[in-house]
This record gives sequence, C-alpha cells and structure tokens, in this order.
Amino acid sequence: MKLEHLWLVVKIVIIFLLQVWVFNNLYLFRYATPYPYIVTLLFFPINASKIATTLYGGVFGLLLDIVSGMPGLHTASFTLVGFLRNYLLVPFIDPDMETARALSSRKHLGRVLLLLLELTLIHHAFFFGLEAIQGIHITYFLLRFATSFLFTYLLSVIFLLLFGGGRSEVA
Repeated sequence: MKLEHLWLVVKIVIIFLLQVWVFNNLYLFRYATPYPYIVTLLFFPINASKIATTLYGGVFGLLLDIVSGMPGLHTASFTLVGFLRNYLLVPFIDPDMETARALSSRKHLGRVLLLLLELTLIHHAFFFGLEAIQGIHITYFLLRFATSFLFTYLLSVIFLLLFGGGRSEVA
C-alpha cells in the first residue's frame, strides 16, 4: 500500500471517529448538528471512478447509520453525494491537474470551496428532506437545515485546510 493511500485511510478514519464521538452529539442552539464527513469525498483522486465514489458514499453512510442508530439517512444522502461528486467536479477541476495541487493551491481554493458548498448543500437538502418526511414542522425544518448547513460547511472548510495539503488529495 502506498503511503498516500495509507494517509487517505487515516484521514477518513479520523473524520469518521470525530463524527461519531463528537459531532453526532452536538446540537448547537438545539438545531445545528454538523456533518463534516462530506469533506472526505474531496480527498479522493480526481480520476476516481463514479462507481468507487458512490460505493464509498454508501458504505461510509451505512457505517455511520449503524453506529449512530439512524434509519438510513446518512446512507441515502452520502450515496447520492458520492454519485454526484464526479459530475460536479467537471466545471471546477481540470482532470489532467495533479491531484495534490488541487487542494493545496491557493489559486484553486475558491473552486474547491465552491465544490464543497455544492456537495454540502445537496447532502443537507436530501438528508433533512428525508428527515422532514416524518412530519416535522416547516419552521423547525428550515432552522435545522440552515444552521446545520452553516455549521457543517464551516467545520468542513477547517478539515479541508487541515488535511488538504497532502500528496493524494483531490478536490
């Protein structure tokens, strides 16, 4: 196993454990729960296949649902985002670009942050949309969606800046 692949696995495990032990238990203002695990999709190589990113999203979401006791919300939402990731990459990233430069270059940081914004928005819209099917009041739904989205995006940007300068990362 290459050192880059090992570093990718370590980052994913760290973010997974933080999600399970810390972020799942946070309810800022009784509404906002962050889900910064979305950033792990940006660590995959640009040329990773759609099947690989979709499968990763499904497995990661399923593990998170099992540990969190959720009824499939993470699995469905993260599988969707994993599937859409490669399609959303096209306007932002040159496929011939070396993957390490995509995250570490200040020149491309704006593109990466916009891509992260799109992934987070899609994930949260689907996640909280599924949650709202249970009959949640619309005001509660909108507050929960907006605050969780902002909190997640902020934490994801921090993770991206902390973990994004390595050799195999992708945006």
